[in-house]
Amino acid sequence: MERDDPFDPDNLRLNGTAFTAATEAKPKSNKPPRYRQGEWFLRGPVPWPWLETAARLPGKALALALCLWREAGYRRRRTVKLCQGRVGLGLNEHSARRALRALEVAGLVSVVRKPGRGLEVTLLDKGERP
Repeated sequence: MERDDPFDPDNLRLNGTAFTAATEAKPKSNKPPRYRQGEWFLRGPVPWPWLETAARLPGKALALALCLWREAGYRRRRTVKLCQGRVGLGLNEHSARRALRALEVAGLVSVVRKPGRGLEVTLLDKGERP
């Protein structure tokens, strides 16, 4: 057989040895993947009923909710400043505004609006009112 033949059994060998189950890549552990230094991460625990409520809201409300929890975990504060133009997860300013309004109406967040400043968003317990 030719050496360039893709169906040549010798081309299917790893380093000239036969492929066996022992040569397969094994996961390092059964733990979920961890973030690497410098990467964003979501700090928990995040209450599941809170997330379920956010997931039922229209549009990008769940994406914004995850961004808010990420920021709250990073800052270790319940109240975070939100710049709607730089939220992340593919949200533009308009979809972020609509999503924030939906989260606010659902009672998941409270928002303090000050002219000329970023919004102050406080994560609320599900059903809690400011």
